[in-house]
Amino acid sequence: MPSSTNPNAAPIEAPDEIKPEPAVEAAGPGVLGGVEGGIEGGVLGGLVGGLPGAALPPPPPPPTSNQPVRIGGQVSAPALVHRVEPEYPAIAVAAHIEGMVILDATVDSDGRVTDVRILRSRGFLDKVAIEAVKQWRYQPLTLNGQPTPFILTVTLNFALKRDRPLAVG
Repeated sequence: MPSSTNPNAAPIEAPDEIKPEPAVEAAGPGVLGGVEGGIEGGVLGGLVGGLPGAALPPPPPPPTSNQPVRIGGQVSAPALVHRVEPEYPAIAVAAHIEGMVILDATVDSDGRVTDVRILRSRGFLDKVAIEAVKQWRYQPLTLNGQPTPFILTVTLNFALKRDRPLAVG
């Protein structure tokens, strides 16, 4: 019957004599005298991670795709140069609808809003919010000397004027 003990396990009882350990096969292809964790094809006796103080390779060039970048972090939104305020819809006024509409606006490399999508809806207020934001104009965003399209989040707050008391009845 084969033994079920692990030959690499530590002994439970003290051995009668100390024997040299059997030779162990290398885990993978390596170079005799190489450094564990070294680079394949490296220099015998080299250092893990290369030479200290050696120059790092230059970073890759910036992407040249014309995909819009998200505004945030270190990328600031360019100045808004033309803003159109949304007109409060009569039906929303009659229904006393107020609130916030949150939109994602995609702006092309010339600063024109090309696409708007709703992130947070307020029903009757959505359409006028989209129509207004589509008329906005921004200064072009320049990254690495190139005009770049961008996406930003726009929040519009709709509040009814409280000049006169609301009729209750």
